Parts: sequence; C-alpha cells; structure tokens
Amino acid sequence: MNSATKGGINMTVTDLKEQLCLRSAYSNMDCNKIINGCYIGDYLSYVMKNAKPQNIWLTVVNNPNTVAVAMLKGLSCIIMCENVKPTEETIKIATEKKIPILLYNKTAYQLAVEISRVI
Repeated sequence: MNSATKGGINMTVTDLKEQLCLRSAYSNMDCNKIINGCYIGDYLSYVMKNAKPQNIWLTVVNNPNTVAVAMLKGLSCIIMCENVKPTEETIKIATEKKIPILLYNKTAYQLAVEISRVI
C-alpha cells in the first residue's frame, strides 16, 4: 500500500477510523494526520528500519516503546490488532505526544485487506 488517496483526496486517520469502524484507545486524539501507506510488524527494530513517514502501523505490541517508534518514524497512527489494548503508560505517553492509537479485534492481515480496499 503506497498511496492513501482515494479519488485524489488524501485520507486521514479519521477517515480510516470511520470507514473501517475502528475504536479509539483514548479520547481527544488528533486523527487529522494524513495516511501514506501501511506497515505491519511487531519487531520494533524492523518498524524503525522499514516504516515510512505517514504510514499507519498495525501491531500487537502494546507497550510504551510503540509510541517512541511512531514518533521517531513520523507515523500517522498505531493500530493494535487482535483485541490488544495499550497499557495505561502507553496511553499516557501517546496522549502527551499526540500519537493516535486505534483498536481492531481481528488480525493485522484481516485489517490490511480492509485497508487495501479504501486507500
């Protein structure tokens, strides 16, 4: 998934959240960030090496280090799959750093398939 445009319009995290009925991990998050692709991975070092700015990140890792990686790479949001929920510390840091965290109950693969239909 290289481009997040549908009909020439940039897709935001809010657009994706609404179209795929994703849940927010916390309130008052900035979901106006533009999406420019998707990265799936659970090894933080792989994400740091391979994810691109404005990607959304699908993972099952729920610790605060995910927020640090998202900030380092300029990711648009983190989506925790398979009913994984972020720790309280992760939510606190994500709130402070304005990194949106969304939740999804199925696998990352299933979400990637859905994402590929809308971006």
